[in-house]
Amino acid sequence: MRIDWQLLRFPLIMLIASLLVSVGIIAWLKHYSDQRQLVFENTQGAYRQALQRYDNARRDKNLYRQYLDSFSAYQQEGVIGEEQRLSWIEQLQAINKKLKLGSMHYEISPQSDAALPGLTIRGNISVKVSQMTLSAAVLHEADALTLLDQLGAGAQGYFSIKQCDMISRINRAEKPRYYPGASYIDMDCVLDWYSVEVKS
Repeated sequence: MRIDWQLLRFPLIMLIASLLVSVGIIAWLKHYSDQRQLVFENTQGAYRQALQRYDNARRDKNLYRQYLDSFSAYQQEGVIGEEQRLSWIEQLQAINKKLKLGSMHYEISPQSDAALPGLTIRGNISVKVSQMTLSAAVLHEADALTLLDQLGAGAQGYFSIKQCDMISRINRAEKPRYYPGASYIDMDCVLDWYSVEVKS
């Protein structure tokens, strides 16, 4: 049997052209599908990141609400923010007037960075300290304790007692007598006043 290629030439050309077009369309569809898949994966990744950021923000907001009251209370008490030296002095004067102390002297050193061994503070927070030397002539030991207790309760800020010495001036042969301003104990204390700076 003899094949007439002249008659088959046009159908063959059409077949080959159709195959080439089909292969081209398939390749384009594969490329388009890959591109859509890549866009989908990128969008899914961006969605997951946005969801993570949302969860973090929600967690931060809950932490903020949880600690806001404490933070505000510490600010009101003078622990966070600028130190309140005037408050310390006013409270000491009020205590002196109430207890009718024989004498009272105090001196406050310039503020400096607090040395806190074993405590690492990072970021925008720093702890400052001012040292106060406090001397007073009191009637008895209870007045000394009352002085320190009322200073901590009434003054804005937080202090720790670094050192406190009490020396009795009572002569054993002498009978103590009470009168306004009477004093038989000399107290000499060193107080460290702390404040926390939070830089915005």
